[in-house]
Amino acid sequence: SHADTHGGSAGRVINVWNVRKEAVDAQIARNVGSTAAERVAEQLLEGGVDGEFYGEVKDYFLYSQLRAQGEDATADRLAGIDKPVPTSEIPSLLRALGHYPSERELSDIFRELAVETSGDGDMAADPPATIGFDRFVSLYVNYRPVLGVDAGAIESAFAALGAGAGESVERGSLLEALELGGEAMSREELVAAAAKLMGRGATLEDLVPETVTAREFAEDVLGFVGAAEEIP
Repeated sequence: SHADTHGGSAGRVINVWNVRKEAVDAQIARNVGSTAAERVAEQLLEGGVDGEFYGEVKDYFLYSQLRAQGEDATADRLAGIDKPVPTSEIPSLLRALGHYPSERELSDIFRELAVETSGDGDMAADPPATIGFDRFVSLYVNYRPVLGVDAGAIESAFAALGAGAGESVERGSLLEALELGGEAMSREELVAAAAKLMGRGATLEDLVPETVTAREFAEDVLGFVGAAEEIP
């Protein structure tokens, strides 16, 4: 089968395309009855709809619903892929999937949702209170980085602090960089991070040793498995 298109200046360009009708019919058949999230996953997520990663996306989305309602809640649960999650869960969901957006990136995400919901392009509109699974999957695909954060990125960050290969950085210098550089974290945020990574009551001294190398930080603090193979 063939398809003809025309364009160019004054429509003077004519293109003739060879079309495999069987492939088109097969794609249409796959899309019939599928959700928007499934169509996006099939084409743009590793493993497609039946892949392990898509299963993780669904699991984290469902867990976010439970967390938003309260893990100890006794009322009837309003959980299911067809149910939304609060928009405030988006940052945690993205991080659970390995994407760690900056505050600027999160601001862009919420602004996009707000403009989309307003219907008239109002940049000052508030974002919607909730987001559905289909929209979240498309949002993740649009904003995920081409390359995720890995041990090599940690090594580069330590190099920017003056640490050569295998060299360590003092705790004070590292905390100062986190509190003053880039999108700075407050001391309260750092302490909260220590509690989440190390357990309730953990201090910054528990989280970061007196001196730490990039490999130690990647493995012991962030939990990057196999960092020893990537960082000298």
